[in-house]
Amino acid sequence: MELNLVSFEKLEYDVRLGGLGAALIPDAHEHKRMWETLLRKRIDVVGWRRGVPWLVEVKPVAGFSALGQCLGYGFLWSKERGATPKPRLMTVCAVSDPDLMPVFALYGVSVVALPSEVAEALLAPQARREKGATT
Repeated sequence: MELNLVSFEKLEYDVRLGGLGAALIPDAHEHKRMWETLLRKRIDVVGWRRGVPWLVEVKPVAGFSALGQCLGYGFLWSKERGATPKPRLMTVCAVSDPDLMPVFALYGVSVVALPSEVAEALLAPQARREKGATT
């Protein structure tokens, strides 16, 4: 978000949805509230643009897990908060999996990847980063 690859009018972090599994835990259980929190799903970022929520998953790689989480968050958001306006789905990543980009597009999930030089520096092993900082 710091690189301004995407812009929003308002940002919310760690937005929680779901958690129906907690209904299986008896109310008297000493850790019920903990389980209610743990079983809720967590959207990394909800960005708002012109009144439309953008559900953003942040991952090192835009792969299967990012795609699945985006689709799941979109479903839960519409179920719990209504589908008007329909949430937009996005993953922000260091790199994208070229094999899956058509699948992201098919399901309407936007992918924003870091510029290659930033991604390379970010994903480089620590020793390489330190060596690069001294040259």
